[in-house]
Amino acid sequence: MILADIFAYLKADSGLASLLGASDSNPKIYPNISKLGEEPPFVVYRALNAGGAAGDILREEEVQLLVFAPDFASLSAISGRLIALLDQRDQTELTSSSFFIYSSKYVSGTDLWDDAGCHGRSMVFLLKFRSKA
Repeated sequence: MILADIFAYLKADSGLASLLGASDSNPKIYPNISKLGEEPPFVVYRALNAGGAAGDILREEEVQLLVFAPDFASLSAISGRLIALLDQRDQTELTSSSFFIYSSKYVSGTDLWDDAGCHGRSMVFLLKFRSKA
């Protein structure tokens, strides 16, 4: 699965780390669910599909990033940085030791808000890639 490569790419970005208030011990980017009691801002990532069938030459995977922030300005800044990093169409800077990554594109999103006053945004990116093996 390509999620490990996306996590490493996002974790390595100093601009995103600064917006999240991240550290080496807590990058504030989590698979599937956030750390219990985590204060925003943070990002949760997950695959919306399994990346195609085994044996497919060109695979597609939709990756959802859920961004949570204490205010709308922070939410917008973090979302903008994620788009700058991942909406690269056919000139992607994403690298992987396991996959050739051909395309990464922002395809949909929606804003969320909860009763506790936390602002959220769901962002979906479509990646096209194939295995190096």
